[in-house]
Amino acid sequence: MYACCEDMKSGLKAFDEIPKWNVVAWTSLIAGYVNNDCATEAIRVFKDMESLNVEPNEITMVHVLVVCARSRDLSTGKLVHSRVRQLGYDPFVSSCYPNLVLATAIFDMYVKCGNLNTARDLFVKMSKRNLVAWNSMIAGYNQYGQAVEALGDLALGQSFHTYVLKMNICKDVAIGTDLVDMYAKSGDAESARKVFSDLKTKDTMA
Repeated sequence: MYACCEDMKSGLKAFDEIPKWNVVAWTSLIAGYVNNDCATEAIRVFKDMESLNVEPNEITMVHVLVVCARSRDLSTGKLVHSRVRQLGYDPFVSSCYPNLVLATAIFDMYVKCGNLNTARDLFVKMSKRNLVAWNSMIAGYNQYGQAVEALGDLALGQSFHTYVLKMNICKDVAIGTDLVDMYAKSGDAESARKVFSDLKTKDTMA
């Protein structure tokens, strides 16, 4: 509760009063630091948790991956992904019920940290791709100026556009902006113009 209310001092006091620090308590503390944009502290707490042999769960890993993505900490992000594999949580390994939230967090971490080759490989392996994954993939390539590589002769970008149309969210400004940027950087000015004209609200960034 305290961690979510940005009162980390009270949160730490409550944490210290817990007789046995279980994974739920540790994860709540990490989440509090993540929500307050305290990347260094969140990662430190995660390492402390590991050093005391408290096994993290999938929710713990999602929070740590989010903070790695925000802070562009690829080194720690890779270590966390390796730990996910070690614990048997890796959603990119064959599974009947893959954790889409964890998969997206791992994938997004690689995108945000600029490791686009690994991100692309993981994207292809995703059994299900939600809007966050699609948008992260395209936005990441646009951000790092590799629109053409991202599209693979426009195939990936057009698949994303098809998905957006199917979900009836093509007029969302953020998504539309990424599509305009993607088509423009890949040299498809006509498609960029069409997406732009279809936007319900024109974003000044588009």
